[in-house]
Amino acid sequence: MFSLSDEGSFILPSSFNPPILPAPKSSSSLRLTGSPARVFLDSAAYIADRKNGTFAETTTRTGQAVGVSFWIADPPAVSHMCIHCPGMKVTDLMEEPIVVGAGKDIAVIRIAYTYGARPIESMKDLGVTDFDYLVYRAHTEKPSLELLPNPKPLFFNPREIGFLASADGGGDFMMAVIRPETGQLEYALHIFSSKTNSWTTRLVLLEPPSPRYEHEYLVHETDFVISVEGGTLGWVDLWRGIMLCNVLDSNPVLRYIHFPEPMAGNMIMYLQTCARAFRDVTCSNGFIRLIEIAETRMMVDAAKGSNGPRDRTIGTHTTESYNSDRWVAVTWKTATSSNRWTKDCTAYVSERAISPVLMDNNHESELENLVLAGPVWSMHEEDNFHLMIKADMKDKIAWAFTINVRKSTLEGVTSFPEGRNLFLKLEYHPFILSKYLNMTLGNHKVAASSQIQEREDSRNKPSNAMVLVKGLDPYVTENQLKDILSMFGEPFYLKLDAKERYALVQFARRSCAEEAIRL
Repeated sequence: MFSLSDEGSFILPSSFNPPILPAPKSSSSLRLTGSPARVFLDSAAYIADRKNGTFAETTTRTGQAVGVSFWIADPPAVSHMCIHCPGMKVTDLMEEPIVVGAGKDIAVIRIAYTYGARPIESMKDLGVTDFDYLVYRAHTEKPSLELLPNPKPLFFNPREIGFLASADGGGDFMMAVIRPETGQLEYALHIFSSKTNSWTTRLVLLEPPSPRYEHEYLVHETDFVISVEGGTLGWVDLWRGIMLCNVLDSNPVLRYIHFPEPMAGNMIMYLQTCARAFRDVTCSNGFIRLIEIAETRMMVDAAKGSNGPRDRTIGTHTTESYNSDRWVAVTWKTATSSNRWTKDCTAYVSERAISPVLMDNNHESELENLVLAGPVWSMHEEDNFHLMIKADMKDKIAWAFTINVRKSTLEGVTSFPEGRNLFLKLEYHPFILSKYLNMTLGNHKVAASSQIQEREDSRNKPSNAMVLVKGLDPYVTENQLKDILSMFGEPFYLKLDAKERYALVQFARRSCAEEAIRL
């Protein structure tokens, strides 16, 4: 198992401590099926020997064992993946293993190795980072993990890899990457097919982005890839636009849709910083939908610095009315067959809507250090989006505030553990899970208390049904612990010592305590 004492590691220390997640409400027991149909999955894995019913393992190209398990939480809380690599050193990895694509009940995982941690197969390998690609399948009774062919000598940024699951649910999938070639409007389409278990490359042409297009090279930097409809994938540059291609066509072509210009309050950040903090894109019911959020003080500053209104997306609000609002969000939509955007609606988010929640959790009332990771479209309600927020970057807890864009109303709030500095990257994959994806109580070490007596005639007395739960996450709450332990029977007494990382739990019956001890 990895050791934190290794020097020269690229891995964040917090990535060795997976958080404890509350049991999904969609399942009455973690031992039974019933995980939520869709979750947000953190793309960066935690590295730890934590296993549950989702665990699957295989070996890498160097013969090293690697295991994967998923820990699921109801959205908009963020689920995560754990990677167990016994026998390897921290310094063998370039970064945390990541999910490069996920859909239905399949996830593709990439492990990046440092130079010297993998075999040198040719002179071209010298000084080059190498990778293993793994496919995790949850559709079988027992989850599986398999090694995929390496696309060497090609190197793909994980953000530019599109994932397309088979529509017939047979477990097949494709991965696709678009790369510009030297010719005008020429691109290479690289495709991996699980049916052939191989990579292929073909030349495709990009339709001119506009009738008067005269440039030799279209500037496009992919932030992520979305599934649009049918076999079409969309390579999204959140500042500029989306490149569409039906990778299932016998003669595929590329089509470009430009995004609306940024709101006035975000123009100072345009092309200067990651747009993921301000925008998100999704596709549903034949429409591509774009959301953008800006701080109202930036909108006010932009309005004061111009001779007139610079941004028509502000709606009917004046600079005076911004005093009670912290953010303004605007949504746009266009048909997948069109290139004409229509402004859909504008929402206003007041700090008063979120400050009571943060203040109740011991944060300062001024909230000057508030960190916004950006809007995320809801996977369930088309008119809802989530604001991912930390009261301070150093906090171990993040919040997802669900907001209705048509009503400007707060629909709900969820907290989730987020102790890594990866928060601002906001690389959370919508992940559709199979009904076979089950979890067990592998997050906790449960030990018997000496208070459980061995006398058979007093087996079911409450006083003899006490267990000691050790090794708890220091940020676990009583409610989270109750949710997990209730699978054995409702505890009527619980004393949590977060500092010492243990809890005393008393059940109504000794049989409940014994069941908890066995697991």
